[in-house]
Amino acid sequence: MPVDLANLMQNVHDYFLNLYSVHDDTGDRRTFVAFERIGLTIPLSQFKRSPEDTAFSPDVAAERVAAIVNSMTGISADAFGDTPMKVDDFYDMLLIGATPRTGDEPALRFFADLLAQAKKDFSWAVRASMFLGGPQFHQVQTTPSDWFDADTMGNWTLYQSSIDSPQAPRAPGLAPLSLKVATWKLDLDLSTIMNGLRVSPLIRSKVDPTMRRIVSEDPALTGSARQRRAAAAARAMAVAPGGAPTKRARSAVTLFAGSHIDLGSKFILEREIAKEVPTEKVSSDSFKMSFQYCMVKVDRPWLYQPFLQNQSWYVPGHRSGTFSDGRVQDNSGQFPAMPVAFIAIKDLSITANWSIKDADKAQAAAGLGPFSLAGSTFNGTTLSSTDIQIIGWICTILPTLPPATDPALPK
Repeated sequence: MPVDLANLMQNVHDYFLNLYSVHDDTGDRRTFVAFERIGLTIPLSQFKRSPEDTAFSPDVAAERVAAIVNSMTGISADAFGDTPMKVDDFYDMLLIGATPRTGDEPALRFFADLLAQAKKDFSWAVRASMFLGGPQFHQVQTTPSDWFDADTMGNWTLYQSSIDSPQAPRAPGLAPLSLKVATWKLDLDLSTIMNGLRVSPLIRSKVDPTMRRIVSEDPALTGSARQRRAAAAARAMAVAPGGAPTKRARSAVTLFAGSHIDLGSKFILEREIAKEVPTEKVSSDSFKMSFQYCMVKVDRPWLYQPFLQNQSWYVPGHRSGTFSDGRVQDNSGQFPAMPVAFIAIKDLSITANWSIKDADKAQAAAGLGPFSLAGSTFNGTTLSSTDIQIIGWICTILPTLPPATDPALPK
């Protein structure tokens, strides 16, 4: 039953929210967990100067991580909602537009000093790209810094849950996940991906050459959905419970898992694809789940909190709360939240009393719940994936931004 898996996912959600829990002085929860629609796979070669290198590069990793965590998000536990704005671009806009309200001379000087310090911190954090033609970026710090190294055992903690596990304590008023989180995420025809995605021309220019190369290497990806389902059904019939694992063919949804598209573009693309994939309910029961996780905390030293929390400024042409109204519930702002941590996992294992229909999907679907099934194996009993993927984000609600309304606007 889908409720079985949904309960497991609710446990995962509440576990990580309690692991990283921040409250303001009113007792309101200021953070929330937003799952990816389909986990974002992490090509480890992207953290090296060259794919052939044996060692990771801290400088390359710093640039990749800055791109990974630079998305603003809407407020929803069911899916990480990319907004068109990046965190550093949004902050830059605030710094450019911040205008002090009229006040006495000491108050104006104080705000001028705050703004000057914020601009100084922001400019000092700019780094040049390690790659020819790459854009500048604002460096962030992650804890642990080497979270992408699967062999650093001290970074990883075992999580296990089954339908019989006790539920994690829940905060008052915390809304449950919808059942749509606990569904199969099916694959898409390649033509849909190539022609139907709403991405910028810049991203499209990066994507098209990779698509053509991958298609030439794996023409089976262009097969119809019916052909792929038939192939998956044949594989499912050939796998007895406890038998030898069957390695999945490459999914059209995860075309770019091994490509050298920069991670920022890769994630934009995968999220757009994940929005389009059809879903189907899960018909199996008796689920058990385990994985190793790393909670990666994100610090932006250039994000000057005294400036953001100050109440004495406005942005010309905008009303107070246009970008965030500061509320946890029903925040109507355009850019209400940003990620402060993410949940990376590896060594995913899901066992269940699989129905025949679900055993088919275990070998053909792009994802199950927030988990990517790219490169996974299925032996009739256990669905497994060893790869590192990001399944969710810890996000924080931004304060009221801008804090004041432009006095030139009509009342």
